[in-house]
Amino acid sequence: MKRLSIYTKESSNIEDENIIDYIFKLLKSLNISGATVFKTIYSYGSSKNVSNIYIEMESYNMGIRIDAVDEDCKIYEVIDRLKDKNILMIIAECEVIYGDGESD
Repeated sequence: MKRLSIYTKESSNIEDENIIDYIFKLLKSLNISGATVFKTIYSYGSSKNVSNIYIEMESYNMGIRIDAVDEDCKIYEVIDRLKDKNILMIIAECEVIYGDGESD
């Protein structure tokens, strides 16, 4: 299993669509097992411009991380579809553990 982490800004667009919506539609269309969006509190990228939730002018475009987990071949399909979109992506090997929701 692989975990794909995608890093971007929340106001970014791909093909005139919000990047979060675009990526989620892609993940669902490829039947990716699960995905979650995380909004940052503080962030900076290659430009070194700091965004944080405490500065009103910069809080509208905070950093976003989207994590998706699935089989290697499906994760590589997502990467292939996004590789020309100027998005930072990181993959990592992971072990998925399912709990039954019961405690001892």
